[in-house]
Amino acid sequence: MLTGRQDIRQRSGRNSGIILKIGLKTFSLQTIFVPLLGPFAVVVIGILFATNFFSVGNFSNLSRQVGFLSVVALGQMTVLLVRGIDLSVGALMTLAMVFVARNSRETDTDAKLLILGALMVGVIVGLANAYLVLGRNIPPFVATLAMYLLLTGVISIWTKGVPSGEVPVILKQLGATKVAGLPIPTAVGVVMTALLMILLSRTVFGTWIYATGQNPEAAKIAGVPVGLVTALAYVICSICAVIGGLLLSGYIGYVDRYLGQGWELDSIAAAIVGGTAFVGGRGGAFRTLGGVFTIAGISNVILLTGADRWLRFVSTGMIIIVSMVLQSEKIGLVKDVP
Repeated sequence: MLTGRQDIRQRSGRNSGIILKIGLKTFSLQTIFVPLLGPFAVVVIGILFATNFFSVGNFSNLSRQVGFLSVVALGQMTVLLVRGIDLSVGALMTLAMVFVARNSRETDTDAKLLILGALMVGVIVGLANAYLVLGRNIPPFVATLAMYLLLTGVISIWTKGVPSGEVPVILKQLGATKVAGLPIPTAVGVVMTALLMILLSRTVFGTWIYATGQNPEAAKIAGVPVGLVTALAYVICSICAVIGGLLLSGYIGYVDRYLGQGWELDSIAAAIVGGTAFVGGRGGAFRTLGGVFTIAGISNVILLTGADRWLRFVSTGMIIIVSMVLQSEKIGLVKDVP
C-alpha cells in the first residue's frame, strides 16, 4: 500500500509527462509565416505611402527602434506567458538611466560598475513585483502599476524633476557603433531573441513557463515550482527593461525623465500583436519580434509621411484589437512557437 507522499510522487511523475508534452512546440508553415503577417503589412504600407522607407538612413533608424523595443518586449512577453503583466518597465528604464547618469565618472571601470548596479536595481524591482503578486496576492496589474508610481516618485524626488548627469562614454559608443552592419541595439535584440527562443524551447525552465501559464494548479501538482518560475519571469522582465533603458540612453546621449514614458504600453502591444496570449501559456520570442517590427514599423511610417502623431495610437489600437480577435477565434493561428 502506497503512503500519501509516494502516491503524490507517482501522480506528479505522470503529470510531469503531460506537462512536458505541453512544452513541446509545433512548427508548421503557419507558425513560421503568421508572425510575418504584421511586418509584411508594414512593408506594403511603407512602399505605398513612404517613398524613403527603404533608404539606408531610415533602415538604420528603424532597426534601432526594433532593437530597443524588442529587448523590453521580450521581457514583457516572459511575464505574460505566466499570466502576469508588468506596467513598471517604463519607469524602471528611466530609473536605470538616471542611476547611471547621476553617478557617472570618467573611467570605464566606474561605468561598468554602474551598469552592473543598474542591473541589480532591476533584479530588486523584479523581486519586489514578484513578492507583491505572489506573497501578497495582489493582481499583477495593480502590483506593477503601484511599482510604476513608486519608481516615478523616486525619480522625481531624486532628480527634483530635472535629471542631470552624463551618460557614460561606453554607453554612447554602444548606441552609435555597428556590428556586422547592424546597430548594437539591433544586434542585442537579435541575440536576446535567439537566447529566449532556446530558453523556451530547449530547457526545462521553458517548459515550466508554458505549463505555469496554461494551468498553474496542474503544474503545481506535477511538481513545477510555479512560484519560482513566476518570480524569475518578473526578474527577467525587469532586467530586460534595464538593458533597454541603458541602450536607449546611450543612443540618445542624454537622460530625460520622459525617455521611458510609454514603453510599458508599447512592449505589451508588441507582445500581444506577436501572438502572446494575455491569459498566459501561449506565445514565443520569434513571434514577439514580429510584433515589435509591426509596432515600430507603423510608428516609422507615420513619422515619414508626416501624418498626425496621434494616428500612431489609433493604428496601434486597431492592430491590438485585430490580434486579440484572432487569438480568441479557434482558427489555429496562435500555436506556440518559441
